[in-house]
Amino acid sequence: MGRPAGWMTTRTGRPAMLWRIPTAARRGRAVWAFVSAYVVAVALHATWDGANSLPVHVVIAIISLVVLLVLVHRAHRSRGRSRPLGSATAPATA
Repeated sequence: MGRPAGWMTTRTGRPAMLWRIPTAARRGRAVWAFVSAYVVAVALHATWDGANSLPVHVVIAIISLVVLLVLVHRAHRSRGRSRPLGSATAPATA
């Protein structure tokens, strides 16, 4: 049930945190975020594999989806800040 959500979160969360390190204003904090994301991904994956209970799988799926939505929201928010003022979001048509 929650396997796709968990896979998306672990497959996007860790690389997102890793790619953030070179451009981060606070690199130490970005490294810490990457290590934390890795530990959380391993813990969720191990819990999923070790649990045979539907309620545990539902909780893990919900946690994974919330983490994924937070990452997407933050990515869109930070992308909006990096655009120069007055830049168009879509190419102009002639």
